Amino acid sequence: MKKLLFTAAAAIMAVAATSCGSNESTTTGISKGNLNKMDSLSYVYGMSMGHQLAGGIVKELELDFDKLFETMKETAMGGDVVVGNDTVNEANMGKLYQKVFGRERQMQIQAAKSDSTGNTKLYDNEELRQLTSAFVGADAGLGLARMSANIPLQLVWIEKGLKEAYEGAATMSNIEVQNYIRNYFTVKIPAENKKASEAWLAEVEKEDGVQKTASGLLYKVTEPGDMTVKPTIEDVVKVHYQGTTRTGKEFDSSYKRNAPIDFPLNGVIKGWGEGLQLIGKGGKITLWIPAELAYGSRGAGTDIGPNEALRFDVELLDVTPKAE
Repeated sequence: MKKLLFTAAAAIMAVAATSCGSNESTTTGISKGNLNKMDSLSYVYGMSMGHQLAGGIVKELELDFDKLFETMKETAMGGDVVVGNDTVNEANMGKLYQKVFGRERQMQIQAAKSDSTGNTKLYDNEELRQLTSAFVGADAGLGLARMSANIPLQLVWIEKGLKEAYEGAATMSNIEVQNYIRNYFTVKIPAENKKASEAWLAEVEKEDGVQKTASGLLYKVTEPGDMTVKPTIEDVVKVHYQGTTRTGKEFDSSYKRNAPIDFPLNGVIKGWGEGLQLIGKGGKITLWIPAELAYGSRGAGTDIGPNEALRFDVELLDVTPKAE
């Protein structure tokens, strides 16, 4: 059974994959868009999805493409689709997966595929076919929603590219599509992030009280703390912190979890290792960390892109010296 992941460039982007039954809420940032203003990435990404659908799961499982497509659009925009007694949305994906692709269903699908006479049906009824179509569409739509939280996408251009590719009228081959996406995420985005991060740090450096180390780390000490109890790079520190991107988006916060964290200072990004040695126990510091002292050209997770500079507000709660 093919995995239901219609993020063709997921391996390249590492940002758009969606998994059934995820507890992580999707905050959609996708817009409807306008055909009068070209959005190349959305158009090409739509073609990528269309190429996959045309050559795979729609025909394999005899899905209703219109229902799949309708649900993809609706869930991408944060909406629900009702099929019979089932509501197809992010919260129900785990439950619905068992209904449409659980063990019994997979056995039925395999039996139908193995029956050359055609007497074994893929579905017991039309409602199950519609629900399966909607589920596959929702999986694709939720992937788009997650992706658009960090990368702007326009649904109208995704729709255009997808339908053209699905109907055999794509303006780019699948290889050309993948090359475009690869270049976008491995060349264009890193270069743009690097330029924007450097400009941001240059502005931060001008602010009152901000200092710069030889490595390029920017910092501002709010409270120095007990300078007789300063950590070394090999000590374990206990901290509260908030991490934000240059656009102000929070990607992590121990304060929100109400759970300070302990870790060896030599086991974190270089900017932290250097910055926390500048204050003592009880101190507070703001760090603006260049990408090369953070997560570099690879980025981290879905919120920190390649070559992204970051801000951390850190409170040093305790210091445990390295065990001798």
